[in-house]
Amino acid sequence: MQLIQEWQESVFHARTANHIREKTLAKKTGFPILFKKGAGAILEKDIISFARNYQQISRAGFVLFLLVIYLAAIVSAGKRIGGLAEAEGIVLALHLIAISYFATTLALQFVFPSISLEGRGAWILWSSPINRKKIILGKFLIFSAILFAIMEMLLLATASSLELSSLSLLISSIMLFLMVLAITAVALGLGTIFPNFHESNVDRLSTSTGGLCTTFIGLLYGLFMGFANFKILELKYGLLFWSWFLAAIAVSFLLIISFIYIASRKIQRLEVV
Repeated sequence: MQLIQEWQESVFHARTANHIREKTLAKKTGFPILFKKGAGAILEKDIISFARNYQQISRAGFVLFLLVIYLAAIVSAGKRIGGLAEAEGIVLALHLIAISYFATTLALQFVFPSISLEGRGAWILWSSPINRKKIILGKFLIFSAILFAIMEMLLLATASSLELSSLSLLISSIMLFLMVLAITAVALGLGTIFPNFHESNVDRLSTSTGGLCTTFIGLLYGLFMGFANFKILELKYGLLFWSWFLAAIAVSFLLIISFIYIASRKIQRLEVV
């Protein structure tokens, strides 16, 4: 009896030690690391895939390099017309229009094809017990945060070079934030509405029907936001100031809510055929 009892105790301790070792190993090699649960693993997979794709990184770097050059030209033009009273509004309007163009370009390269690039293996994702709406929301928040961080740094660099007022910088930052959210929502929404799981070429995906619609809406919306920003900075107070400001917010939220809603509904019915 004593031998049997000692054997049972040794088996218990061995199993306990193995369980602790497995939990420790799981903590060290756990995935996802940054996010939680199934949807987080998919989002983290997208980030890691991008970080390992040197072609995408170089493409994004080239687009940002062109944006820096373009903004440098705007800063130079702003300094030349700095004597005009409306120069500040013109410079910031041009700045937002330029950012909308490059934000749309980046969204076409990375946000729009994010659903299609799941490829033929996307059926594994759709059949997993993961809330697809959380995938859309997570992609929207991550892409928006990255785009806004980059564009806001460029806005601050431009503002410091031109010594713009705090009020103008605050209003332009708000407009930029709305613009990035809306363009990201449009690209993600149309990318979900027009998926192509058989195509892995980003350039072909971005020139498809959905990509062209994204380009048209993004550029048209950017022009509107740039003009609205100019009118807001020109008026600075009064009824027309609030009219333009609220109009910009309304249009932005209309695009954000409608395209995220459509994408959330569409992804529930997506199938790989």
